[in-house]
Amino acid sequence: NRAKGTEVFIGALGRSVTENMIHQ
Repeated sequence: NRAKGTEVFIGALGRSVTENMIHQ
């Protein structure tokens, strides 16, 4: 399921960005 994969990818990307912002 391509949509599911995209969802997971965006979720991981968002989490990475969030952690980046928290550690600034």
